[in-house]
Amino acid sequence: MLADVAVLSPDGARWAVEAKDLQRFTSRGSDGNTRGSSGNEESVKKTFSQDLLDLEHVPHPHEIPPWPSLLVLPHLTPFHHDKSLGSGQASAAEACLQYPSESQKAVLNWNQCDGGEQVFDPAVQFAEQPEIVKLEEHVPPGLLPEVLFVTDPEGKTVFLPEYSSSSNMKVYKRIFPHLGKNAIHSDINGTLHATRRPRTAYLDLSSAKDLGADAGSHSKVLLGKLRLPEPLVARSSTGQFEVAVKLARSDHESHRMLRTEAKLYDTAIPQYLTGDWNGFHFIEDAVYDGDGIVPVAAVVPKFYGFYIPVHGDHIGLLSPILLMEECGIPIDVKRLTPKDRELIYSFAIRIHRCNVSQGSFFDRNVLLQPGPLSVPPSLRSPSTPSFRVIDFGRGERRGDMTKGEWKAICKDEMVDVKEAIYGGLKRINKHARGSGKQIAFARKYWSTRKPTYG
Repeated sequence: MLADVAVLSPDGARWAVEAKDLQRFTSRGSDGNTRGSSGNEESVKKTFSQDLLDLEHVPHPHEIPPWPSLLVLPHLTPFHHDKSLGSGQASAAEACLQYPSESQKAVLNWNQCDGGEQVFDPAVQFAEQPEIVKLEEHVPPGLLPEVLFVTDPEGKTVFLPEYSSSSNMKVYKRIFPHLGKNAIHSDINGTLHATRRPRTAYLDLSSAKDLGADAGSHSKVLLGKLRLPEPLVARSSTGQFEVAVKLARSDHESHRMLRTEAKLYDTAIPQYLTGDWNGFHFIEDAVYDGDGIVPVAAVVPKFYGFYIPVHGDHIGLLSPILLMEECGIPIDVKRLTPKDRELIYSFAIRIHRCNVSQGSFFDRNVLLQPGPLSVPPSLRSPSTPSFRVIDFGRGERRGDMTKGEWKAICKDEMVDVKEAIYGGLKRINKHARGSGKQIAFARKYWSTRKPTYG
């Protein structure tokens, strides 16, 4: 039996379990995006093929959790021993507890859908724990660190050579996500003042690898080792996670850009853009060199907090710290497939639909890693890549901009996206009118014709 139902992706676009069920919409005038200027959603009808949908079993989009690297110790959950935590934080911890089982289900589903045999047993998935694991799961704000002790013997967080300290340990406090009434305050001497015992984590930058990605004249990015506060524990022999640690340079503009990026992650970029979802959606604005049908993939890294020094005198001497999910290396555009390019192109559109611009869309700001992230790292493959857009330091929110101003910003950025993903300038020879001579000039070939590859 056929059924007409409104099925939308988190972005408000037409969604289906399989790409073939969206092909009927590629020649129509709308992708079913329901987010107008008022923010109200209108009903959109979508007919699925009979083998995918009936009245009793309606497929729907849902997030696919990454392979679990995070363990919540049940006997130490905040709602068991910390009465100062609210019900929202208790619910957040309970949600974390569900992640491992949900990830196992996702992996089983992935194997079944792939048509292959099950090649691992979730029951013994962590029988041999690695020394360290990447933190790839969402951590609710109520469970993120509030105070961060940073081991930095090589002075990677130090701006000026004149800075001296009797200890290699630096102390930071969280600014984003906001703590509200539970905010941690510190005086000029670095003494912490809090109404309760703060959640404390430890970040080790000893011999931290320089990731290079997302680093430029305003920042540097390191691969740090993070130990989260209980009840969150890494599924590794050391109890540590690998995270991307972004630091600012010493100038005021670098500080401003890092803070801008952190604030966008905290207040403007929705959580659904940080995770992979099942199925496909049709985004008409992404129809450039394809059909606009792309996976509902993660767009940006997960955000684990923005921290500043607690000692007032150190704010101008030590870099603030932005903690993020580590997402791989910059793409090599020449190695991208047409569908890879179309997917990355759609990322910019999805970001704009959240009333955010990225501000510097270059190929170096798109990262690639083996995927999918829902399977163990040993089973991930470059043939199923996972991409992320990074570096929002020059990003902007629509805010009080007029419709025309915002449209112009997005239009200019899409020019940058096309040039970054599909290529830049192409030399073209033409006869100069009336002279009989040939002249060479450059133009962006994607502006008038389909792109070429290689």
